[in-house]
Amino acid sequence: MKRSPKRPENSDEMRRSIILRTAVLSIISNIILASIKISIGIIIPSVAILSEGINNLADSLSSVITILGIKLSGQNRRFSAYAEGICGLIISILIMYTGIQFFRKSVLLIFYPQEMHIAPYVIIIMGASAVFKVFLSKLTIKRGKMTRSTSLIAIGIECRNDFIISAITLLSCALFLIFHISADAYAGIISSVFILKSDIGVLKDSIKDLTNR
Repeated sequence: MKRSPKRPENSDEMRRSIILRTAVLSIISNIILASIKISIGIIIPSVAILSEGINNLADSLSSVITILGIKLSGQNRRFSAYAEGICGLIISILIMYTGIQFFRKSVLLIFYPQEMHIAPYVIIIMGASAVFKVFLSKLTIKRGKMTRSTSLIAIGIECRNDFIISAITLLSCALFLIFHISADAYAGIISSVFILKSDIGVLKDSIKDLTNR
């Protein structure tokens, strides 16, 4: 008798386990990155780096919401069809709020500029952060597609946004360090617009996922 190949990602228990492990990894890594970036952003000071750190905190909160959604779906089968879709919607709203606040602070910085003091170690940290976010984004999106988790895919898209933001912030820091040109506010504006633009797609997918259920 021919045995059918096992598809562990289709098992509810294995599926929840994969999502939970990925969400926990996201929480731990984002809290570490947020602590480092917020500290640097306050010391320099830099609104782009500080906002990026706050965005990492929002990412960790998104992962916490995902874990809560998985726990609820495991306990209540009637609610399970909507739990992850609702989590994806909440995450997209958090992304939008972060983007709006990021944009507002960056615009204010144009009219009220701050003196910056950037050391070479800042470039190294921001570069390492960007590389790590690429890895985390690919891993999270891959596992989100494998487990058909809308909320996990949303977290992966957040990580991809973080990479773009880190790259822009890294460029602005390099410009200041090498040429003493302050592009912090403009880097913040570009990053916030990118966040909001990407969030529209996440929001649409979350609403579509809920209405189709």
